[in-house]
Amino acid sequence: MKTHLTLLTLVLFLVGGSVVSAQTPALNQFYREYKRGKEVKNFRVPGWLVKLGSKIALRHSKDPNVKPALSLAKKFGKMKIMISEGGRNIPPEAVKRLTAKLRRQKFDDWIYVREEGITVNIMAREFKGMLRNLLILVNDEEEFVFLSVKTKIKAKDIGKVVEWYMKTHKPEPIRKPDEKIPQV
Repeated sequence: MKTHLTLLTLVLFLVGGSVVSAQTPALNQFYREYKRGKEVKNFRVPGWLVKLGSKIALRHSKDPNVKPALSLAKKFGKMKIMISEGGRNIPPEAVKRLTAKLRRQKFDDWIYVREEGITVNIMAREFKGMLRNLLILVNDEEEFVFLSVKTKIKAKDIGKVVEWYMKTHKPEPIRKPDEKIPQV
């Protein structure tokens, strides 16, 4: 009986820990408000499951090109994903309000691209030298994608992946080393 109680407590701790909200208030409010909209699909992936999956994939992967990305994925935690298809179920004004609130909560715009009706915004929040929250928003006339991730990524972790990519892909130089830079 005691082992059953201990096992039940452990399961409740793991499941309960993943259900507790660990995102910022603005992200939580936005997610709760729009997750039940028409043609909106949403789900949450607990951090322990992300870490477990990436560790298993890393252990069983024989492709050396995948290992650096999987080692970075081990540092990802809880994920919230929301996808809206078929129209404007999530108004652009609500997305603008969300990004404004996140900037007040110390999120920085890492990448912002607007092209032909499609907007991609990647925002991140750092704390004590670690990337703690990552948010990816993709918005166009027909679809909206919201991906919020808790992370524990350090700059050196990103540097290792970039270094690996540069070694394996050998990008073409923009100009030859002896070529002069054109004056504007």
